[in-house]
Amino acid sequence: GNWWNQELFGKPTDLPWGITFTDKLSTANIFMGAIPLHPTQVYSMIHAVLLFFFVQWVYRRRQFPGQTVCLMGMGWTLGRFVVEIFRSDSDRGIFFGVSTGQILGVTGFLFCLWLYRRLRRRHAG
Repeated sequence: GNWWNQELFGKPTDLPWGITFTDKLSTANIFMGAIPLHPTQVYSMIHAVLLFFFVQWVYRRRQFPGQTVCLMGMGWTLGRFVVEIFRSDSDRGIFFGVSTGQILGVTGFLFCLWLYRRLRRRHAG
């Protein structure tokens, strides 16, 4: 949906896969103009597909209840943190150079890591 709506756009880039939004009414075009931007929507999609295959792989080899969901949570928040680095839309909230999504991502990652370690210890004991 973000791709078709041309929102949640990336920072300007000179990379060959940069995309230019040409719809004059799109959020990306209004704020950035018709210049090549990081395709953060595509980055998010690639991350989601890779995470899906990782979670499937972990699920078949899981060693304790909750392992898969904890690793999925850590993988999702880590990927989200990275994609946020390339985003440029200002309505996502920026505090001291860190976006709201990154703050929530770190918080979610740490919670999933804590839960993972706790469940692993409980299963081992």
